[in-house]
Formats: sequence, structure tokens, C-alpha cells
Amino acid sequence: AMERKHRTTAQDGTPNTPDTTPKIYDREMVRGIVINTEGKILVMQKGEKSKTAHMWEFVGGSVIGSIPAKPAKLVKELIREAKEETTIVLKAEQISPIEQTFDYDRVHNGITSFGFVYVYIVRLDETQSAQRIKVNKRENLVDYRWVTISELGEMHQERAGDMMRISPNSEKIVAHLITNPQLLAA
Repeated sequence: AMERKHRTTAQDGTPNTPDTTPKIYDREMVRGIVINTEGKILVMQKGEKSKTAHMWEFVGGSVIGSIPAKPAKLVKELIREAKEETTIVLKAEQISPIEQTFDYDRVHNGITSFGFVYVYIVRLDETQSAQRIKVNKRENLVDYRWVTISELGEMHQERAGDMMRISPNSEKIVAHLITNPQLLAA
């Protein structure tokens, strides 16, 4: 089993006391930064039943199976999640990885675990961009928006209103996109 030490600061920036409690390796996740032909990014709002209720996040989800997941498996999972969450049918050639992998921590039933998030840029074609998104209520999604990178930046800020805040597991991704805008360039 993989282990690592707690980070030195909590997500809110307050210092943690030194802790050598091992973390349990949880899972791998995949996220797609879906970009339409206008250069806007798809974000979806989580519903009431989610720990991140009312927050916004990118297409994607947990990767089931062997760890570490192979790139072809990650792309396949992203295609499946996009269809499940939005009804958009993606093709593998539309999907390209960004070189950065993000880690995350989560606490569930008092147990701290960690995992990795693999992020892909997904460029929609004209037909897909014109398609009306239908967020899947069974996936606990209630709304969607197409946003610019600057709007995404505002959702990342602490001052963002509760109804317009990006989910904590997407904050590192947003920060990376803002500091590396070339990733979004066509």
C-alpha cells in the first residue's frame, strides 16, 4: 500500500501539527477540461446529495480498476463519464493529456486517504458545441455553464459566492490552468 505524510498546511492555509499518520491510497480520478468552439469551458453544478453541494466541477469521476491506470483506460473512463454526465459523446482523438497530475486528500469516516487526478483537455467540434447539454440528475448534477478562463478564476477565489464556487478537488486544476493559459489555446 502507498503511504505519505500529511501536508504541512490544511486546505484553509492553517498549519497542521506534524503528523506521521499514514494515509491510505484511495483512488485515481480523471477530469476533462471540455472546451467548446468559442473557447469556453464546461463546468457542472453538484446537487444537494453531494459533499460539494452547489459547487461546480469538471466532467469526470473515479477510475475503477488497476492502479496506476494506463492512459488508454483514463481516456476510456473520461469518454464514459462525459456521456453519463452530459450526453456528449467524445472521441479519443479529441482528448489530450496535460502533463501535470494533481493529488487530493479526503477524509471519510475519520480516515484520511489520498489519490491522484489525471486531467485532459477535450476540444469539442462544431456539432458537439451546438449540442444542448443535459446534466444527469442521477449523477447528482443539477446545472451546467460554459465559462471563460477569467470567470473560472473568479469561481476559484475565496470571495466567490457559495453558489459560484469551484469544488475543492478542482481548485488545483483551476490554478494550473490560470497560470498556464497556453493549455487552453486552440
